Amino acid sequence: ERQIIVDGILGRGVKNVVFLGGDVHYVQANAYDPNGDGVPDFHEFIAGPLSAAPGRVTPASVGLRPTTLINESGYMNFGLIRVTKSSFAVTVIDEAGAIRFSHHLSAR
Repeated sequence: ERQIIVDGILGRGVKNVVFLGGDVHYVQANAYDPNGDGVPDFHEFIAGPLSAAPGRVTPASVGLRPTTLINESGYMNFGLIRVTKSSFAVTVIDEAGAIRFSHHLSAR
């Protein structure tokens, strides 16, 4: 099923694809380049939850040629997303209010 989605993104040239995930009890962000052309075809951001015990991290799927931007656990967190016509920004904040990760994407 995942490959059908990836093939659809690549085959149709869909731009600005971002997958969001939550409630997995760790923080992870990846840029994926499944066609290997050196340009990320989509991104994935995972955060949360704010009020449950941290979980065990899992690696990104190597078959999609990920660049891991962050992959860590050990603290409660939540994600803040800001989307405009020209950009997408994600910030992960821990239970003390500290920024643990921030990333900005410009629309293509």
